[in-house]
Amino acid sequence: MSDVLSLADLDALRSWLGSDDAAAGEVWLGFHRVRFGADPGPALLFGEAADELAVAGWAEGERRAVDDGSYAVRFAPGKVTRKVAAPGDAWPRERGDMPLLDPAYEAEFRADEAAWAFFEEQPPRYRRAAIWWVISGKSEQTRRRRLAGLIEGSAAGEKLPQLVRQL
Repeated sequence: MSDVLSLADLDALRSWLGSDDAAAGEVWLGFHRVRFGADPGPALLFGEAADELAVAGWAEGERRAVDDGSYAVRFAPGKVTRKVAAPGDAWPRERGDMPLLDPAYEAEFRADEAAWAFFEEQPPRYRRAAIWWVISGKSEQTRRRRLAGLIEGSAAGEKLPQLVRQL
């Protein structure tokens, strides 16, 4: 696919949207495949681009592989079915950011030194998922129950069963 547009960041996408090229009505945007543990460097992320284009009234369509490390998605003006992420969502938008526990939850977790030490030894992928699992509970009761389970499991030196890959 030689007609794939690769942009460095959201500012470049916004500039493109304001240009005459956007008036053509369709574009194939290129994205790097982000593999866990590998940093592709500064690159436009699919979720950010899709949200920005959805706000502008562009719908995503077909997706094609370009090569081993990248793919392209077709965008065109049309009916947007994508739910656009609201600013300030609980999940961090930047790569590598860790979701944060409420300070009271973190203090409770740190109070159990063995549990906290085990948790800190875990890879960032597990910690990120475990914290997200706790803070994504809809009610305070659910978040408290999940935090208690995380602390209890960590104190016993065990990961959360739902976050362990079953072989």
